[in-house]
Amino acid sequence: MTPQFFIIATPIGNRDDITTRAIQTLGEVDFIVAEDTRHTGQLMALYGIKKPFISFRDAPSVIMDRSIKEVLDRLSRGESGAYVTDAGTPGVSDPGWRLVQALKSATIPLTALPGPAAVTMLISLADVPLEEYRFVGFLPKKKGFQTKVTDLVGYLNHKEIRGVVFYESPNRIRATLTDFMSQSPKLQAIVGRELTKKFETVYYGPLTKDFITALPEKGEYVVLLTRIY
Repeated sequence: MTPQFFIIATPIGNRDDITTRAIQTLGEVDFIVAEDTRHTGQLMALYGIKKPFISFRDAPSVIMDRSIKEVLDRLSRGESGAYVTDAGTPGVSDPGWRLVQALKSATIPLTALPGPAAVTMLISLADVPLEEYRFVGFLPKKKGFQTKVTDLVGYLNHKEIRGVVFYESPNRIRATLTDFMSQSPKLQAIVGRELTKKFETVYYGPLTKDFITALPEKGEYVVLLTRIY
């Protein structure tokens, strides 16, 4: 079946990373579902794309259900649509799964257009051969944080070459990595900051106090941790 709905990856920083297929598809659909309609509107304006927007973001269920109903109503009239997040690949760290779940339940033909994602970019920069890795999105902010860190350190301490990948905010990056260091003194890190942007920096090294202190408390971070072998 010809797809009626498209899940589309957009740039994580450098706007030139958008694919020609993504631009073409966004120009052809009848409406766009966006995490932040203002942000997406600015991106669409670069390519002369003007479409009706439906807001769909992490919000109380009643709000998300209202947006989903609007999407399904439009699709039931024979329209086609696309879903994009503020940056990167939908479904990686956003509530996109709920939208996909509703579309599948309504038997709407859909497909995904691959593209940028900070987690896969950092993996490709890894200087160790990972047999497997575990991506956990953003770590809990308060409740459950220590339990999660302990769980991930336990995962890394197996004999296999394993990695843990997560996103972190600039105001928490030093504290979070300090917690990992305190639970395991034998970790090494690859830390990506502002990936694909003007001030992109990738840090490699053992997870030490000096390594952590050198990380600026500004910019967007993605972290890969492995055990030192």
